[in-house]
Amino acid sequence: MGCTIRASRWLAQADEIALFCSDAEDQQQGACLVAMMQFLSKHQGLNARAEARAARFLSVDAYTDAALALLPGYCARMISQAGRGALACASVRLDRRNGAEATATARTPALALLAAYAQALVEAELSLAA
Repeated sequence: MGCTIRASRWLAQADEIALFCSDAEDQQQGACLVAMMQFLSKHQGLNARAEARAARFLSVDAYTDAALALLPGYCARMISQAGRGALACASVRLDRRNGAEATATARTPALALLAAYAQALVEAELSLAA
C-alpha cells in the first residue's frame, strides 16, 4: 500500500506542475523551473550536471534554455509559437519510456516545455501501471 500512496503522490505532483506551468504568467517561469528541478531531483534522478546547467540558464533569465537543459538527451521535443503574444506549444516524447508523448500550451516556450514534459512523465507512468 505504501508504494501505491507514493505513486499517487508522485503522479499528483507531476500533474500539478503541468497544470501550474500551463496556467502560469511570464513572471512565474523561474518558480516553475525551480519546482520542476526539485521534482526531477527527487523523483527522476536529475543528474547534477543537468541541474547545474539549468540553474546557470535560470540565473540569467534564459528560461527556455533552462527548460531544455532539464530534458534528458533521449527526449524528442518540438516548440512552436505563432507570434508575439500568442501561446507557445510544445511536445515532448520520452522515447525510452514507452514512447509516452504529451503536448501542452502555455504563455511562453519554457512553460509549455515544462508542462509537456511533466505530462509525458505522467503518461509514461500511467501506461506502465496499465
